[in-house]
Amino acid sequence: MRRIIKRKKKRGKGVCRIRASRDLDYSRYRLNFREWIALILKTGAVFLAAGYLFYDSLLVFAAFIPVLLLICYFEKRHRAKKRRQILVQQFKEAIILLYSFVATGSTLEQAFCRSCTELLRSFKEDDDIVREFYRIRTKLEMNVTIEECMEDFARRSGQEDIESFSQVVAIAKRSGGNMPQIIKNSVETIKNKIESENEIRTMLGAKTGEFKLMVMIPVAVMLYMRVFSPGFMEVLYKNPAGLVFMTCCLGVYGAAVSWGFKILDIHV
Repeated sequence: MRRIIKRKKKRGKGVCRIRASRDLDYSRYRLNFREWIALILKTGAVFLAAGYLFYDSLLVFAAFIPVLLLICYFEKRHRAKKRRQILVQQFKEAIILLYSFVATGSTLEQAFCRSCTELLRSFKEDDDIVREFYRIRTKLEMNVTIEECMEDFARRSGQEDIESFSQVVAIAKRSGGNMPQIIKNSVETIKNKIESENEIRTMLGAKTGEFKLMVMIPVAVMLYMRVFSPGFMEVLYKNPAGLVFMTCCLGVYGAAVSWGFKILDIHV
């Protein structure tokens, strides 16, 4: 189901069209054409470099296609995770806006509808939170309850903060709780969590830069030896034992890089 909602721009004569979000599963990510091309070029460059430095042969490029599928899987997971992180930050800004409307006497349903236009002052039309709020507004116009709308959004987002807010809203609607105070508490909880995550990322920023530099050092050393002392490594490329040794080195290097990034990936 798609519903096109038109909004006249305050500046200019154009008309802005926003499509309400479909049933988007945030646990998955679909690469577009440009992202596919970028991934193929980036992975191909890595394989060419590995073939030149570790095997003195570009035939290793033949392994590019099967390994690309594995790399694509991890790339999709990474992009989906990043998208969910951005969604939570956008959601925090959105419920602050909700709170401002509810605090002035609007019902939660009215607050969602009025927030759609205001969100466009802070976000782009194709941002996920904007599409989700327009989707909720469309459902409300079809007499779907706000509890069902939030439950659907929370389920698809897979984020604890959004799920908690959905549950609190459902309980408050049934019991007639103080909605402004409930939303305010949710804003503070999500805000504190995001601030903690940002502090940790700031602390890890320097370490991440150091780690990336350390990752490049072995490659730089091998490249230096290949260019300025080609005979020194020639023996490793011309016999089976040397190829096995270089394969083991490549495997250990790849495992160390993967392990390092996992250590730096701290969840709050």
